[in-house]
Amino acid sequence: MTFINLKIAQCTAQTSDLSFVPALLRRRLSANIKASLTAAHLLCPDAQDIATVYASRFGEWRTTTAQLELEYAENRVSAASFGLSVHNAGIGLWHLISQNHRPYTSIAAGLHSFDLGLLEALSILTKNQGRVLYIYSDESRPELYAQIFPDFAPLTIGALIEPGADFAVELGNFSAAPAAPLALVELAASKQPELTAPFYRIVRAGC
Repeated sequence: MTFINLKIAQCTAQTSDLSFVPALLRRRLSANIKASLTAAHLLCPDAQDIATVYASRFGEWRTTTAQLELEYAENRVSAASFGLSVHNAGIGLWHLISQNHRPYTSIAAGLHSFDLGLLEALSILTKNQGRVLYIYSDESRPELYAQIFPDFAPLTIGALIEPGADFAVELGNFSAAPAAPLALVELAASKQPELTAPFYRIVRAGC
């Protein structure tokens, strides 16, 4: 069993503060990257030495969809947008901007993207006994996917996970259903006593 402390940041593109990002780059960023960078900076403004895990079910799907539509209509793609269309674009930029030379991991695992991203972060903390930054982010769906994902909502959550005593982490098979990302926010805010996922359980100390 591992014991941790949690600090949470929840952001949107509308509430993003990107004053730490160079202006020329700032204008090119998607809503997903803006929210992710803001959450990371709020939690780790001094992030020169912290392992990072980023998870997203769909990544930069608005940018990618626009690229595919451009290719279909005009038989070309935008070179300027292509580099920011890959899944790890945001977390890669975060490490460059913050001059963070520690490893980062980018995870997409369908409905289990949040669960497996958090599992990766907890595994890194357990192995290295150091703090880990975890960012989970999905932007609003492209209109092309409105009928496939009618109720999909954008969400960006950051978690600074450190060795501590506030929560106990236990590995095992506890649930068949994926945990909702907002359950981590509720756990940290003492609104829920535990977060149960298919591969682990996080319980508030004393519960």
